[in-house]
Amino acid sequence: IFQQQLPVITVSNALLKDIINFSKADFPGYVVPNIIDTTIFKYVPYNRFSNNMNFLMVSQWKWPKDPFTVLKAWQLVKDQLPNAILNIGGYGPQYEQLNEMIIELELQKHVFLIGLLNSNQIAHEMRKSKAFIHCSNYETFSVVCAEALCCGTPVIASKVGGIKEFVNKSNGILVEDNSPDSFFGSILDFEEESKYFDRKKISNDAVAKFSEKNIGKDYFSALKKVISIDV
Repeated sequence: IFQQQLPVITVSNALLKDIINFSKADFPGYVVPNIIDTTIFKYVPYNRFSNNMNFLMVSQWKWPKDPFTVLKAWQLVKDQLPNAILNIGGYGPQYEQLNEMIIELELQKHVFLIGLLNSNQIAHEMRKSKAFIHCSNYETFSVVCAEALCCGTPVIASKVGGIKEFVNKSNGILVEDNSPDSFFGSILDFEEESKYFDRKKISNDAVAKFSEKNIGKDYFSALKKVISIDV
């Protein structure tokens, strides 16, 4: 289908490049990110204790997500940051294996499975967490990372795919490779730098990128360009 030189709109430059590489085709391409429901995922002042050490992961747990690397990293985290807690929400084929690994690594006092959450519950967990952690082998965009940023929550995430296009030093840390040591080091780096993150600004910047109104403008602009092309 890509050989027909029809215009293509994708959610990230990374996905657009992958389609071009896969299809070996030449076609007009436009990038319009996913919409985040900013009526739910938004900044709300939260009375966190200064010693708050709650971190969060949420996903539909299946490949290419890799929560197991983070669990292995948490074996190291708990020795350096004994008060650090990792809450894991979500569901999926990896869920039972997650539970088994928590027991195998003796992390029951440091890692907690909090189960399936609705959107309001996810937003609440994000706002009360020190950071959102996301380890994945591939992401076309990563809605959940964008949702965390809209809540004002810094993100510690794999440096892959579309994530690289909106997570940066102002709102989080990109982890160079998916290894326990790299995630461990990034979490320690974040702990050192956490006081410098402006959660309200993180939210304002993310909402400006991903709100329905602003994405609608981007999509309309892309469509105007598409219909001006002779296909």
